[in-house]
Amino acid sequence: MPRAKRTVGISVDFDYFVPEDVNLDIQHVESLFYLRTIWDVRGGHVLDALKVSDEEPTFWDTLRPLTKDYHDVVTVSDSHVYALRDPQLITCDTILLFDRHHDCWPVSKSDRALQHWYCHTWGRAWLEAGKDRRIVWVTPEEQDPDDYRDSRRGLSRQLRVLPRNAFDPVKFAQRHTLDAVHICRSGCWVPPWLDDRFIQFVRNFNAEPGHRERNLHVLQIDPEWHPLMPRWNNPEEHIRGLRRLDENFKALREGLRGG
Repeated sequence: MPRAKRTVGISVDFDYFVPEDVNLDIQHVESLFYLRTIWDVRGGHVLDALKVSDEEPTFWDTLRPLTKDYHDVVTVSDSHVYALRDPQLITCDTILLFDRHHDCWPVSKSDRALQHWYCHTWGRAWLEAGKDRRIVWVTPEEQDPDDYRDSRRGLSRQLRVLPRNAFDPVKFAQRHTLDAVHICRSGCWVPPWLDDRFIQFVRNFNAEPGHRERNLHVLQIDPEWHPLMPRWNNPEEHIRGLRRLDENFKALREGLRGG
């Protein structure tokens, strides 16, 4: 008798496609400061460094063996912690996670007692919410799969780590039935000048060729955090302003050195 397929939910964090040089890492935290203000302060310094990887445009095409029969809701959020509020994802046996981080960091005793979960601990909370659950974490092509090894202690059976080039969507589809799709922007890591790319990324999946348009469900509707609302009204003008600001800072630094 063939083994029953496991139910899987795909959860994609858009920061998966946005490599960040460790020398530019600013120790992100989910807050309005990191969502909005920080990019106005330091945006010019990282404007050319933070961009979408070459994998993003064809990402959904590569997953077609798994997604081709999926006609249900596509859930969108800014923070990945909202995956815990996704009514379809929460009932799956497996999460196929495309993310720059595994989001299964250890939880403090106080946070566990109060059930306070965050963008870096939601995965562990999801694993603990049911029996025989697992997360398959697919790491970006340029990332070392051994990253964050210490924070994964105790999860060897529940958290499987796969480099992108080792993930086979055809074989995965043979063993799993897709029951949920969750897409997260992570605006405290992904800069505002990539908001349009994120929105197009969502649309590309939502209206795949040969499919009727799937229903979108947005979990964060606060205008400050709405993942499908660009943070900048006029990105081109904003970018020009950031470049001028960066040039002024460089001139100031040169002037101080010369003095």
